[in-house]
Amino acid sequence: MLRFLKRLFTSKTNKSSFPKISLGFRGEDLLYETETESLYVGSTWINGRRVYLDGIREWRSKRIIPDADKGIIFENILDFLNNEGNERPIMVINTDHDKDLWETLCEQYKDRISSIEYESDNEKDDFFFHQILDSIRRGGSLVEGGRTISTEEELLDYWVNRRRSKRYDKSNDSD
Repeated sequence: MLRFLKRLFTSKTNKSSFPKISLGFRGEDLLYETETESLYVGSTWINGRRVYLDGIREWRSKRIIPDADKGIIFENILDFLNNEGNERPIMVINTDHDKDLWETLCEQYKDRISSIEYESDNEKDDFFFHQILDSIRRGGSLVEGGRTISTEEELLDYWVNRRRSKRYDKSNDSD
């Protein structure tokens, strides 16, 4: 089944074949293109190539990428980086998005990756909140959208509304 799906993503034409994978500006982000779709996958070069797998969620057209296709994209990116870039990448798994899938794929292809790192949007968000809260407690303020937040109560009100708004944006993205 996986080979069948891979053939769907790989076709020969007179001049080129798909998928096409290329490095973006400054050799960082990856552009992944099929005959009909494309997506950018976050990638940085800091003590080794890091590929941020949470970018493999939806095509630029906003269509959700099924798990089987994510596996094909994952393998194609590894092929590109191992063969063309001659490097084994560090795979960065965001624990808030498809963690089990990415861990399974990393285990399956462990001989082709350098290592795995983990991050979390929720942990980064909590860290950011506590940094702002600490600053406000020391007399600082936050200016957001023309609004100045200078008390803990204002920050809590702002943060609750911000999270509600983020959840609303995410639920609308999947439409």
